[in-house]
Amino acid sequence: MKEAETRELEPGRMSRRGRRGRRGAGTSTGAAALERFVKENASGLTFLGVTLSVFVSRKFLILPVAIGLMLAQEKLAAAGLDRARRALRR
Repeated sequence: MKEAETRELEPGRMSRRGRRGRRGAGTSTGAAALERFVKENASGLTFLGVTLSVFVSRKFLILPVAIGLMLAQEKLAAAGLDRARRALRR
């Protein structure tokens, strides 16, 4: 066997590719956790955005708009997929 192949087979040794793969998986988990947080707290974040826009700056209106667009995208994408499935069955 070649030396490179021997290194891959040895237990306890981790290739660079394995380390990178593990870091990348953690990043997607963080994004999923953030998305879940926003979905669960959408009403509170919307109220916070409107309140801050009234009392601090109108720039904070982007928060409720972004949350509304995210929720609408989720619902419309699911409806579009159902419609596409029905069209394919015909």
